[in-house]
Amino acid sequence: MYTLENSALLNSIHIGYDAIGEVDPSCIANEIESLSGEIEQKLEEHNIDDYVDFSSPEYEINYAAKGHKKLTDSYSNFLAYIKTFDTTEFDSIYCEREWRSTQNFKFTLDDIAMLIIPSEQEGFNFYTDFLNNFSLPRSVTVARWEDLVEH
Repeated sequence: MYTLENSALLNSIHIGYDAIGEVDPSCIANEIESLSGEIEQKLEEHNIDDYVDFSSPEYEINYAAKGHKKLTDSYSNFLAYIKTFDTTEFDSIYCEREWRSTQNFKFTLDDIAMLIIPSEQEGFNFYTDFLNNFSLPRSVTVARWEDLVEH
């Protein structure tokens, strides 16, 4: 999905993602553990033999933690397929989205037909830097993005 920066849709997605980050089930578990220690200490101080069982919330906390992980993983995966642009970026290489993923790709050199690299972005020469720092077989073509797009 493509969208402009600061669109209402994108902002609402980020608000939801940030809200999920604010909820941390492990903090609940730590607080219960702290409270149980304080209660046990008070019971001992007053020579009270009553037993307070704090194990039942543990199941719910673990369940909440699993749900929290599923939500954050789902949002991360979803956000990987959203590309934001300002109005000056529509003609750049970054419009390409076919390879966007949250997983790593594993290629052998035989799988690569061509590498397409931008010549320069914001004063950094990606093409020259790549050629100076990587050694590939002659069978792999390295092309400049600008040489392939219509001017």
